[in-house]
Amino acid sequence: MAFSTLNIKMFGEFSIEYNNKKISDCDNRCKKVWILLAYLIYYRNRAVSKEEVINLLWNNEKKFLDANNSLKAILHRLRKFLATLDLTLSKELISLNKGNFIWNNDIPIKLDIDEFEKLCNLGFNTQNSTARLSFFLQAIEIYNGKFLSRINGDFKFLSISSFFHNLYVRISKQTILLLENQYRYDDVCKICKKGCNLDLYNEFFYQHLMKNIVHTNSAYDVTSIYYNMERLFETSLGTKPSTESVNIFHSVTNKKDNNSVCPDDIFSNIKIKDVDGCFFCSYDTFQAIHRFVACSIARSNNIAHIALLSIKDMYGNALSERSLYNCNKQLDSLLKNHLRKSDVVCKYNKSEYLLLLLHSTQYNCTKAIDRIIYLYKRSYPRSTAVLSYSLNKVNPIL
Repeated sequence: MAFSTLNIKMFGEFSIEYNNKKISDCDNRCKKVWILLAYLIYYRNRAVSKEEVINLLWNNEKKFLDANNSLKAILHRLRKFLATLDLTLSKELISLNKGNFIWNNDIPIKLDIDEFEKLCNLGFNTQNSTARLSFFLQAIEIYNGKFLSRINGDFKFLSISSFFHNLYVRISKQTILLLENQYRYDDVCKICKKGCNLDLYNEFFYQHLMKNIVHTNSAYDVTSIYYNMERLFETSLGTKPSTESVNIFHSVTNKKDNNSVCPDDIFSNIKIKDVDGCFFCSYDTFQAIHRFVACSIARSNNIAHIALLSIKDMYGNALSERSLYNCNKQLDSLLKNHLRKSDVVCKYNKSEYLLLLLHSTQYNCTKAIDRIIYLYKRSYPRSTAVLSYSLNKVNPIL
């Protein structure tokens, strides 16, 4: 029987399309089914043993006593998914032979990751800059997000995801430089914006977006680009943009005619959007806010407190790097979701946080931090981390 071509996309949304019918990992919550399907597609040119699949699906869990029956159930569910595309296809696409999973390579497929890698290699292997640019632009168009973005947290896919993402960043940087040599500012900005969305903390994309956007009709977006980047870095990383980014921002803005700037544009750029949770910032910013608060409460009846929240093990010793990393991720989320929007947090070091709690009595501050500690223990009962804190009133600066 002749089959039509399967159109498979693994960048961003994982989807399979066949004869105008489509299934994707957006439609179903059974993660193990999609992991199995992705694994068999990626390793379609070799037999995949049952043992390999069992280790893939249950490696990080306790010894699974009935793995064979569970694997049969997952394979049955997988075939049901594929049957929504075509009943015959679901029976023919994947087979079991002598304890091995076999992908039917007689059924034609079009796979975005293969096309992406092929175009990248064609670009790298040509000496013609025009041809290289053409290949890279096509490849960038295909890359719509990290490899298997919904399931790539599985250990088997992390290195593959990193490989493709690093390749995307590499060709994007070369493409931006090639386009800049041709003064194609709008095209540069388009690629930079995509890079900022897909690689949030890569300053290269922000830097070249600021450099090029001044040559387009959106020249006055430079300020919002920089301050959005600064806010993102402070709240997510507790750091500031590099000196190079700061210098580019000032260099670009200094070239503008200040008299032509509309006040409404300035007010729009500094307008505060909806705030999600407390404010995470760098230590330098925390110090500046602390100074401002200390000065302001001297002229009002308000009070504020600073807390030092520490992470140790049950014996008062430092946690291992792995345990501390996990604790930081978990604690960041709790602090952001359970402190007020007016509160300020910075990471003093890996095992200590500074909290600036505004308009709260000592009793209310104690209650708020005790609640964070209680929620941490309840949410992560297996964690070896023990949280403790000390609390001081902010002294007003007269």
